[in-house]
Amino acid sequence: MSIALDGMRLYLSEHSGDCQVGGFVHFVVSDVDALQSTFKVRQVRISFTDLNYISEDDHRIFTKRCKAEYGDVLYSKDGATRGRPCFVDTDREFSYFVSVALIKPLRDRLDSHYLVHLLNSNWIKDRMADKSRGDMIPHIVLREIRAFPIPVPPLTEQRRIVADLDKLQTKVGSLKALQTETDVELGALMPSILDKAFRGEL
Repeated sequence: MSIALDGMRLYLSEHSGDCQVGGFVHFVVSDVDALQSTFKVRQVRISFTDLNYISEDDHRIFTKRCKAEYGDVLYSKDGATRGRPCFVDTDREFSYFVSVALIKPLRDRLDSHYLVHLLNSNWIKDRMADKSRGDMIPHIVLREIRAFPIPVPPLTEQRRIVADLDKLQTKVGSLKALQTETDVELGALMPSILDKAFRGEL
């Protein structure tokens, strides 16, 4: 089964050999909730509110080896929020804590938005959970993050996947909103329906 969208079909794969020019590999989606789960992107964004400040000297030391730049991807690796990617969409300088890994994609081979979608997929999240260590505060080490298998189709295909996934998420969001409205309306009608049922008027 494939997912049709505006006359196109969306395919994804966990095997790089399946990704061929002109085609993708597909997820099977049974319903809206499953689609939401499969393609759900946590809206993790960089925010410059409620900051903890450090000295400029410390900032220079922290960023000397690894400095986040526009187009990079941050990846949380410790605690309950591990496994959440964040696209760096700012040129503003900032420091980040050791619980966050910095991923610098090779721009001529890997689209950062495609990578964020892939890191948000259940396939990678399941691998992340399986490779995590620690009982009190689970974490995943950089070595395991580097070992994530990343299918790398041509950049044009990666960007098409991103565009298709973004459209799908917009449609799923609309369906979920409609479903919520329907649930509210049904909840409001339910007492009246039950009352009629008890009185034998249905």
